[in-house]
Amino acid sequence: MQKETAECLLKGLRDDQQPPEIEMLALQKWQAFATEQHPTIRKPEVFAAAIEYALQEFAPVSTTQKALATKYGVSTSTISSRSNEILTALKDSAS
Repeated sequence: MQKETAECLLKGLRDDQQPPEIEMLALQKWQAFATEQHPTIRKPEVFAAAIEYALQEFAPVSTTQKALATKYGVSTSTISSRSNEILTALKDSAS
């Protein structure tokens, strides 16, 4: 499921015409999170949306939870909780 999430994330970024550097950064963040946390993934779109939202902490991209919820077909509350989980894990692993 981690691979499906990465593919979903890449498709979403490409649909928004993000540059390759942003795609690579997003995949690096996803891999770092997934390797460390081993998340249980029921719906790849949830983590793809959450990574894309969390990416704003690391790159000059801007989006809203509402826009991502529409784009990936998930709820804003799920994006919020998962992106916070991802950011916390990434910050903890960096320190």
